[in-house]
Amino acid sequence: MTTSHAHALIAALATAGASGVCSAQFIIDTNVTGITGGSSVTNTQYNAINFSLTSSFSNVAVEAALYTVNGAGNGFAYLTTQVGPGTNASHVVATGPAVFVGGGYKTLFSGLDLGPGSYWIVLGSTGPDGAIQLSSTATYTTHPNASVGGMYFSASGIDAGFAPASTFTASGLGNRLFRVTPAPSAAGLLAIAGLAAARRRR
Repeated sequence: MTTSHAHALIAALATAGASGVCSAQFIIDTNVTGITGGSSVTNTQYNAINFSLTSSFSNVAVEAALYTVNGAGNGFAYLTTQVGPGTNASHVVATGPAVFVGGGYKTLFSGLDLGPGSYWIVLGSTGPDGAIQLSSTATYTTHPNASVGGMYFSASGIDAGFAPASTFTASGLGNRLFRVTPAPSAAGLLAIAGLAAARRRR
């Protein structure tokens, strides 16, 4: 590949990025200097995290730092476009299990294609001992086309049949530990390979 071809490839990638589908090493990442506690995720209290995107991202994974205070625990996770009374199945983007065991990040969803809009991560448990780690000093690093909204919990107004329809209240305990990351797109991998080949031939 010649230098001019490499430049053409870079221009093509820039054009692809401008078309509205973004690729990045992270969309949202939590910066933590120390864990200061956790917010309960149980059968009587749910947690919700809000974030927003202003462009489309492909092959997205969502993770949260879950743990349990008494052995392993099973729970559930939703990704929705709204929460609160009136929320229904049409607002659900993805759903899956949430495992409360040990510590560290657990994958809640993967392989998602997310467009511009507001999203909610809703966490609940079938038992009394789950939690999501938080830190009063945690901050978030975000892609230019992403932002973090608020942290919420639902200790009253629980909808046991459909957690996202519960009534959520803003939480002042601290920022929850979560991250949203895309896998490299096939086009991005091909571009990297092409640029590496161009450098080898110089």
